[in-house]
Amino acid sequence: SQPEPDAVGLVLDAPLVRELVDQHQAPSAFTHDLAGGHLERAERMSGPAKRWALVQARRCRAYEQKWTPRYGSVVCMSERELDQLRKVVPELPPASVVGNGADLSAFEGLAPDPGEHRVLFAGTMNFEPNVVAADWLVGDVWPHVRARVADAQLDIVGRDPLQQTVALGGQHGVTVHGGVPSMRPYYEAASVCLLPMLEGGGTRLKLADAFAARRAVVATANGATGVDVVDGSQLLIRDSAEEFAAAICELLEDDARRGDVATGGNAFARVELNWSLLGERYAEQ
Repeated sequence: SQPEPDAVGLVLDAPLVRELVDQHQAPSAFTHDLAGGHLERAERMSGPAKRWALVQARRCRAYEQKWTPRYGSVVCMSERELDQLRKVVPELPPASVVGNGADLSAFEGLAPDPGEHRVLFAGTMNFEPNVVAADWLVGDVWPHVRARVADAQLDIVGRDPLQQTVALGGQHGVTVHGGVPSMRPYYEAASVCLLPMLEGGGTRLKLADAFAARRAVVATANGATGVDVVDGSQLLIRDSAEEFAAAICELLEDDARRGDVATGGNAFARVELNWSLLGERYAEQ
């Protein structure tokens, strides 16, 4: 059901880049999820869900091959997505990378880190990569955290949680909130934000928001994909359940270390994830 291109620009895997396009009054644009994302999800699925993801991947790839060369320009969210597209579409139009960002003004006046043993995982909770991440976080990571920090609390916040995600709450300090009017109180309550993503592509809006909120972040390598961040100074990147848990505990137990990581991430966001600056860069390309 993809439209034929009557536009000058194709924006790939980039829901919020519409804001940049609209801001600079491009004649028209269309957003599209790359086939590679569906293929990555299919690798972790089985049965009907896997077959559906593969069907979606084939449809997306056919669209990419047929229509992408007819656009005047392409914007991708990360170098990774651009590399994927170049392999599929040899005759690629002029392409650029403009990553996702954060509205820094939305976090002005946010209360400082409360210094509590509370962590936050935020995201749309009917989105398959977030569902998988929540399962892994609660089932594999969280027991290690609670064994070391007995009073640690985990908030999982995001609209439309599936029943399997709702079922994760109510024990061991885990609370699933579902959709909320505003994320601001949850960022204010948290000392550490988590991106326990095991799959999916693009760049993470929740990473940009956590940085903008001046909260220390622990992420998997996949959770930090598409953003040129430095492990250890702007966030902590860990991939095994034990290492991810240890990084959470390290930040919860060391106020100075947590503050340094939060400051590093916030400084990065102000330069590299600032919607205003990203809009200017997009306009120049």
